[in-house]
Amino acid sequence: MKICEHCHAVQEDDAAFCAVCGQPMAEKTEPAPEAQPEQKKQNKRGLIVGIAAAAVVVAIGVGLFLGLRKPKAEESVQPAPAAEETGEPADGFHHLNAYGYPSFSIHYEAAGDGASSYTFLDKDGQTVTVEPAELEAWLDETVAVCGDRKLTNRELQYYYNDQVYTFYNMYGSYLSFMLDTSKGLDEQMGMMDQSVTWQQSFMDAAVEMFRQVAALSQEAEKQGFTPSEEDQAYIDEITDLEAMAAQYGYEDLDQFLLDYAGPAATAESYRAYMEDSLLANFYANELAEAVVVTDKEVEDYYDVNATTIQNNYGISKVDKNVINIRHILIQPEQTTAEDGSATITDEAWAAAEAEAQRIYQLWQDGEATEDTFAELAGEYSTDGGSSANGGLYEGVYPGQMVTEFNDWCFADGRQAGDHGIVKTSYGYHIMFFSGEGDYIYWRRAAEDLCKNDVAAKNRQALAESYGGSADLSKAILLDAMVPTAPVVTEEQ
Repeated sequence: MKICEHCHAVQEDDAAFCAVCGQPMAEKTEPAPEAQPEQKKQNKRGLIVGIAAAAVVVAIGVGLFLGLRKPKAEESVQPAPAAEETGEPADGFHHLNAYGYPSFSIHYEAAGDGASSYTFLDKDGQTVTVEPAELEAWLDETVAVCGDRKLTNRELQYYYNDQVYTFYNMYGSYLSFMLDTSKGLDEQMGMMDQSVTWQQSFMDAAVEMFRQVAALSQEAEKQGFTPSEEDQAYIDEITDLEAMAAQYGYEDLDQFLLDYAGPAATAESYRAYMEDSLLANFYANELAEAVVVTDKEVEDYYDVNATTIQNNYGISKVDKNVINIRHILIQPEQTTAEDGSATITDEAWAAAEAEAQRIYQLWQDGEATEDTFAELAGEYSTDGGSSANGGLYEGVYPGQMVTEFNDWCFADGRQAGDHGIVKTSYGYHIMFFSGEGDYIYWRRAAEDLCKNDVAAKNRQALAESYGGSADLSKAILLDAMVPTAPVVTEEQ
């Protein structure tokens, strides 16, 4: 098995796309992005360190908010002047913050004596203090129900955090272009849906995630599903909070829970959340693996979604098998100018070509086998992403590599054992064609995406069959982000 690097869901080894979040699965042999100079498309996602595997990831902005909250998604509350005029929070929200936006946030801050203070800024920018007893009562409020499962504010925090962590992980270095990480998520409108705050978007996703986890875990129990021994061992390992805390260097389990799950967390509720999530994840995988689609359905799926598949994944509909290729990259030396710009002179290109020809001839004068090529790749290649593996890239599909590299690999009549030299913008590549794989990549990718789409619809239908409701007028989120009030200058 392998773990999806985006949502941390457990997947089968041969999965091209995660059955849970739909993102491409990293190949086992895939080197680090910065070590792949010849690849056009790289996965540069950031990584949020977490300990709970996500069972069902609800992607922000993909239309999965099904109106459980009050008001419904299609009646999303604006930061409306009417609500400010009445002095009352908008229906379905805890309060209006200083920006006039609906907010669920209760700010918490640890005091020196070990106690914590809980406050929020109201619409007038005034600090409102929440007493500990009142907070505890709020945390025990039920905000959503699915079948016989209830979601209290205490567990809501786990689902909400998971959505935020997954989103941050998914967009990583691009995050600053999407939201202001220095401000609270309730203090800025979302990018996917500008009628609601980022906080509301994540809240909707969290409630939908709960609904699907609750339905999947209940259905798993109803059907007598049990995880495999390996999967159960994984569940036992992840839910051993004491061992997990020690692994991360904590002597105090309470401090570990505070740092990883927030001040509302208890060992009992957090363990139950993870057990439900993991059970739902493994059952969702089983349901996804049971999905069968025909060749025509796969082809129709690609044709209907061709633009999205090409733009998002760079996969063109080319009926050629994937290939395995070895190369030795010789990069020309760059010259750095006083202004910091880097250039490559004609002399440097000529020197790189001469070195590539020398190594190529050295290989030809020897045994000229794939094994000896791999040895030279380990010694001479400047592609750190493949040199340690004998210059090998496996499962390369049409359009994945830069044009010249791609065209050589997929030339008509290309045979195992073919070799030569190709120049790209990265340097000179000494090529060795290792052979074809046994599948056409666009078909495998489209099949996985089609199955994932069917599986997602099946999960949604299952969640709907268990019914349920939500009342987010009772919902709160404990937020460590210090709340702010807008600064208005005389000019403004």
